[in-house]
Amino acid sequence: MNTIKPTIYMIYGQYGSGKTNALFKLCYHKLKEDNLEQKLVLISANYCTMGQNYICQKFCEIINIQFESRLKEKLTDFNYKSDTTYFIDFGSSLKDQKYIFEFFNSGNFNFNPILTIPAFMDFSIAECVLSQFSFITKPKILLTFCDYVSKTRINDFEVYLKKLNTCIIGLNNASNLSRGFILK
Repeated sequence: MNTIKPTIYMIYGQYGSGKTNALFKLCYHKLKEDNLEQKLVLISANYCTMGQNYICQKFCEIINIQFESRLKEKLTDFNYKSDTTYFIDFGSSLKDQKYIFEFFNSGNFNFNPILTIPAFMDFSIAECVLSQFSFITKPKILLTFCDYVSKTRINDFEVYLKKLNTCIIGLNNASNLSRGFILK
């Protein structure tokens, strides 16, 4: 008998890499894609960015999904339900991000970690970011700020990331997610 696990989407990355913007788009995409058999909840556990809690709450009001606010210490105590998909906005130190990754990657969740990398970032810096987030094995990369670079740059980035044993799962620009981004 298969046990249904809560589904978790969490986006990792450096400050200012477009994590929350991408998370909102993923959440909205999931809302429109599903026939609402599963409940959607956005949890704001980002207390490093001023006003972030309010921004998340307003987003949830606009698209009419449940909003929860949790301190990182309370994120692990939350009652996650198996029939629900959770989008978690989490901004904190790299140490805290690793701790939360280990919690969700425990096997108790259908966990989908995604790493954001700005498309304008120098390749050597992107490699440093991948090194910092090495706890995410074979990371799924979402390139952000794609409307600020050429298609050639994106193609070059894709070739570069493939050499590092990673793959780009989507492109995020000011108006949408593209390249057939698919949520599990």
